Amino acid sequence: MGAKSRASYIRRASCTADDVRHSGSNATGRNGLPKMSRADSRTIRVAASRSARLKSRARAVENCPGFRGSLGFVAEYRLDIDWGDVDRVHIAPDQPVTWKREHAPQTTQESYALLSRLQKYQVSVPGPRVEIAGQHWLELTCDDRLAFSADQLEGVINHLRGLLCEGQVTVEARALHFPTRQHLLDWVAEVRTELQSEEVEQ
Repeated sequence: MGAKSRASYIRRASCTADDVRHSGSNATGRNGLPKMSRADSRTIRVAASRSARLKSRARAVENCPGFRGSLGFVAEYRLDIDWGDVDRVHIAPDQPVTWKREHAPQTTQESYALLSRLQKYQVSVPGPRVEIAGQHWLELTCDDRLAFSADQLEGVINHLRGLLCEGQVTVEARALHFPTRQHLLDWVAEVRTELQSEEVEQ
């Protein structure tokens, strides 16, 4: 082939390659539809996967006992209840009980209100602490094994008042001893509180 013929052949081959590259972007696939790019193909696969998951969930819902077709869906739940704590504070009705909750009034008025309630429900206080505090202070602390009734505590306060007449009177009780369960329940109802199982000892 001569030089002129080879040059002409190269030009024609170059034009053909350019046409192929240009037409490739507008090429069609089967049935004359445009060919999809890789991104379009991935989008369709993701959509198909989501559709399959939705159909699977729909079948699971239809198999649920609460499903009622076109009338709607009624959810059914099961709740297991432990009834062991319903009667957490179980106390024999006529037996003495000890309520291990601290009572510590901060003023003279609150202290005498506590003494009045102690007397009303026949409560004794093991190991009380009595204090009179003002410009000076005076304190009496007792052994936990030594219990005082309301009248005895009032007598102690009066005796300490004879030694120090000025200052706030406070009575601290770390526990209260009741003659029966009913006395304890009546106290709790009056002060509007709740019993905790770990606080009650019989």
